[in-house]
Amino acid sequence: MANLIDVSQIEAESEVGRSAAGLLLQHSPMLATLDRLNAFELDATEFDWDTPEATATLQTRGRGGEFTASNLAPGTKQTGSLYFHGDAVDIDKSDIRDMELGLRDVNAHMQKKLVRKMRDFARKFDNVTMLGTGGGSPAQLKGLTSMLNGVDDIPGFTGEKGVINAAEFSPASSPLLFDLSNSAYMDAFYEALLAWLDTVPNHNALLMEKALFSRMTTLARKLGLLSIVVDQFGRRLQAINETPMIRLADGSILTDEADDDSPSNAETTSLYIARFGEMDCSLVTNSGLAWKEFDPSDKQSERYKWEIRSAWKIEQKDAIRRVRNIKVSTFNAA
Repeated sequence: MANLIDVSQIEAESEVGRSAAGLLLQHSPMLATLDRLNAFELDATEFDWDTPEATATLQTRGRGGEFTASNLAPGTKQTGSLYFHGDAVDIDKSDIRDMELGLRDVNAHMQKKLVRKMRDFARKFDNVTMLGTGGGSPAQLKGLTSMLNGVDDIPGFTGEKGVINAAEFSPASSPLLFDLSNSAYMDAFYEALLAWLDTVPNHNALLMEKALFSRMTTLARKLGLLSIVVDQFGRRLQAINETPMIRLADGSILTDEADDDSPSNAETTSLYIARFGEMDCSLVTNSGLAWKEFDPSDKQSERYKWEIRSAWKIEQKDAIRRVRNIKVSTFNAA
C-alpha cells in the first residue's frame, strides 16, 4: 500500500513542481481519500491478479495430532492495463529568451496559471475515476460507475454486480426509487443504510455528490451520528457512524442517472460504499503523478507536462457497492 507521494515521479526545480502533487490532493477528493487510506498500488502498465482462493477451514487438532494440509489452487487470473491522463503547457520561445536575458522569471510568470490548471485537472480526474467509460481512442480510464453498471459482473466474480437497488428498501407503496428528498422517509433510509453498510465489511469511505451529501449530513445530525474525521491536511471531514462522507468533485456522480422510474427521474443518484486499500479496491499506478519540469538549460524541453497512469482493481467482491435509485433534491448555485 502507498500514498500518492510515495508512487509519484516528480522532477521539480520550481515551487510549482514541488507543490503539484499537493494541489492534486487538495482539489481531488478522490485522490485525497485514496492517499489517506494508502490505497494506491504499484503495478506494471499491463498487470494481472488472481481472484481470491478458497476460504480457510476451521480444524480441530488433538494433542499429538496434525491438521490436514490443503493445496491452495490459484484463482482465476484477471488482466488489466493502465490508462493515461495528463496535460501539458508549452513555454513560448519569447518567454524563454526573456529568461535568458534576465528580463523575466518564466517559473514565476507561469506559477499562477499552472496552479489554476492543476486545480481544474484535479476536478476532471475525479470525474473520470467515476464516469470514465474505458473506451475511446485513446481509451480513458474505466470508472467505478461504468464498472458497477448493474449489467456487467465485477471482473473475476461471476454473478456479482456490486449494485444495490435502493428502491427495494423504500417504505413507499409500489416504489421505483427511494425518495430521500421526502423527510418522512429519513428514518427508513438510515435503517436501509445500515443494511447496505453491512455488505461492505470494514468500509472506510462513502462517496456521493453534493445533494446527497447535504441530505446525509442532515440525517446524521438529526440522529446524533455526525462525527468529524481529520484528514492528512488537517481538514475536517464529516462522517456518519465514523465513516467519512466524501463529497466528490461536481460532475463525478450524476443526479440524472438512469433509474427504474419511467420517465427517467431527473433527481436520481447513487451512493458508493467502499473499502479502499490494497487487496480490496485500489487504484493501480506505475507513476502516481509523473511531473516533467520545464528546464531552461535544455533547449528541447519547452513545456511543463504531467500525467497519471492508473486503473481500478477490485480484488474482493465485497470491497465496494453502488446503491442506486436514490432520489434527492438537487440545487445549483445562481
